[in-house]
Amino acid sequence: MNIIAALTLGLMGSLHCIGMCGPIAMALPHSSESKWTTLSNLLLYNGGRVVTYGFIGILFGAIGLGVSLAGYQQALSIILGVTLLAVALFSLNLEKSFVQWPLINKLFFWVKNQLSQRLQHSGSSSFFVVGLLNGLLPCGMVYMALAGAVLAGSIIGGAIFMMVFGLGTIPLMLLASLAKGMVSPKVRKRFMKLVPAFMAIIAMMLIFRGISPAFVTGGCH
Repeated sequence: MNIIAALTLGLMGSLHCIGMCGPIAMALPHSSESKWTTLSNLLLYNGGRVVTYGFIGILFGAIGLGVSLAGYQQALSIILGVTLLAVALFSLNLEKSFVQWPLINKLFFWVKNQLSQRLQHSGSSSFFVVGLLNGLLPCGMVYMALAGAVLAGSIIGGAIFMMVFGLGTIPLMLLASLAKGMVSPKVRKRFMKLVPAFMAIIAMMLIFRGISPAFVTGGCH
């Protein structure tokens, strides 16, 4: 999966981000600030998310490198595609499933506690830290992007894929932050309903790449 795929995934996936991370974005303290200070702080927040995604991409890119060197990248693409397709068809809640894992559960509650504390402060550094923490929250769209990071087959490729994915989510997340009350819970819920269909499309792309000869000869780069 290439850069265009990462950007598209981010743009479309931001519909899910509005539902999951929208409340955090709208809770950021900026009501009494000038519009330029507000914008710069919101960009710091979103930049923090992108940085976290990049570091996660390094980890999964390294995994992908190992898989690629072992010659199993094609099979992995099919497995990831079939898994995502099953999640989409049966409307499985990835976030809820992963949070039940003991280690992920501890991380989740630690992140929630840190976010609660940081959201009480309005300094610019707090916006960046909130973004860094936000990037660690369980998110189905991030999990889909990680599939692309693994299939990038390199550490740098995985990092770039995840960062471009993060950049793609920024426009709608900025809108959610600036609009605040204009994006109601009902609207966010409607956005969330689009996720399974989008997930099924990504799943089919992964399966096709797995069975396509071009994938084996470097078509995913």
